[in-house]
Amino acid sequence: MTENTVKGADRSRLLLEINNAVTTTVDLHELVLTVSNYIRPLFQHDGAALAIYVPERNQLRAFALDPPAGMKFDPEGSVFPMEGTPPGLAIQTKQVVIVTEPDRERFTSPVVHRAFDQGINSGCAVPIMRGDRVLGALAMLSKRLAAFTPESAELLREICGQLAIAVENVLNFENARKA
Repeated sequence: MTENTVKGADRSRLLLEINNAVTTTVDLHELVLTVSNYIRPLFQHDGAALAIYVPERNQLRAFALDPPAGMKFDPEGSVFPMEGTPPGLAIQTKQVVIVTEPDRERFTSPVVHRAFDQGINSGCAVPIMRGDRVLGALAMLSKRLAAFTPESAELLREICGQLAIAVENVLNFENARKA
């Protein structure tokens, strides 16, 4: 996050702007792009991804990818195990996970290793929750080491609180459409 941490009225205004921008969105990809674009000036992150939790399989489904320029991610809709991923850990613990450097021993997933191999050096995974129910996790990615601080993670947690309503609405909309 930049030296000028967002506080007080600016923080409230940012959260309100994000809330207003995402409440009418019925597409997960558009949702992540909108949030990513709003917060890029603050976090100077290189990419973002939304992982939806699939509880019946204990897996994650990659949705709404905003990959860093020139990097290849698995395609949207790809399913991968939660184990060994920052989003999986965020979902399991219901806590923010800050990754300050590539840590292949802690994060053993091939998906994460591919991100490290392509130059991702740090990240922040935040659980997206409605009440006690975990819907997924938002992962912010950076080519810089230690790009995320506890302060920036707290703001991301608040943003994910706004995002949770929209994610739940989109998932309900998609489920109704399939029925």
